Amino acid sequence: MGAGILLKHLGEEGPNARFKAAVAIAAPVDFLAVGNSLESSLKKRLMNFVMVSGVKLFMIHSFLKSPYADQLDVGKMWRARTLRQLEEASICKLHGYANSEDYYAQNSPRTVLPAIAVPTLIVNAEDDPVVSFKTLPVEDLKKNPRLYVAITKRGAQEYVIVVVVAVVVVIVDVVVVVIVVVVVGLVVVVVVVVVVVVAVAVAVAVAVVVIVFVLLIMVVIVGAVAVVVVVFFVFVVVVCFCYSCCCRF
Repeated sequence: MGAGILLKHLGEEGPNARFKAAVAIAAPVDFLAVGNSLESSLKKRLMNFVMVSGVKLFMIHSFLKSPYADQLDVGKMWRARTLRQLEEASICKLHGYANSEDYYAQNSPRTVLPAIAVPTLIVNAEDDPVVSFKTLPVEDLKKNPRLYVAITKRGAQEYVIVVVVAVVVVIVDVVVVVIVVVVVGLVVVVVVVVVVVVAVAVAVAVAVVVIVFVLLIMVVIVGAVAVVVVVFFVFVVVVCFCYSCCCRF
């Protein structure tokens, strides 16, 4: 984006630009064409998704801490799968653009190429996976003699993307490991709590059974003693009665 901003500035300032010459490397000269290119194939869409994931991981906290955070569609930002969707949820929302096409049209350097007044070299690579050299408006560039275009066979963008992908993968792996550890920890805690509760419940149940058993034994003993006492009392009464009868005769 830096190269695109530079070209846009040079075009808007024209002869008043405070530069004697400029070099724009991997310049997205036509924002709309570049945006469409990033959604033109499965490989590009995958790369688009990886870049958006990187932006969300490393930059979204800056958006949320800004004084304009309440103007952002945070939900839409998190759901964004392409740069276009992310721009519509953030840049377009903040600056009043109707949509991404409106944003591209008003900020694309292509519209001001004829006004660039200082010698400017635009360098793009044929294998650039983000800013395809096929998106360059060649005819528009030819119309300004101060613009020079150099197309190289190879660039370093793919290596940068590999590094970004590796970083994203590592971060995702760390997040997954943390989630797994937390989930396993919670499961262990739940299992321990359940075991303790069951153990306590079993202990209470055993205690209740023992108490009931002891009470039953006590009832039986008391009942037996009561029967013995009653039988003994009846025996004594009978003996006394018999004795009194014998004494009369």
